Amino acid sequence: LGFSSVEDIMDSTQGFVAKFLVGPPDGHSSTIPPEGRMTTIIPPWLRPGVRAAGQAAQTVTAMIPPDFTLLHLDRQDIGCTDTTLSSIVQRSQELQRYLRKMND
Repeated sequence: LGFSSVEDIMDSTQGFVAKFLVGPPDGHSSTIPPEGRMTTIIPPWLRPGVRAAGQAAQTVTAMIPPDFTLLHLDRQDIGCTDTTLSSIVQRSQELQRYLRKMND
């Protein structure tokens, strides 16, 4: 189950603001791009090793206790200043432009 539209509360330099985001799958901001991922082909002789490595990684990860204390801190307490927060929009747009160039 998934959805491409979400109401979100965002932290901004003016405090918390509510935004309703509409994602590309709605056709509102752009068309749905074609599937571009390549199919992963694992040789049959390698599959048991890959499966065992994945299970081992999952087991080790499950032993790490969750720590949600960061979620309950103010962004200023962890070093996210108004300047840093303001730069996120520009920096994410730069990243998106760069990623789009990779597909051209």
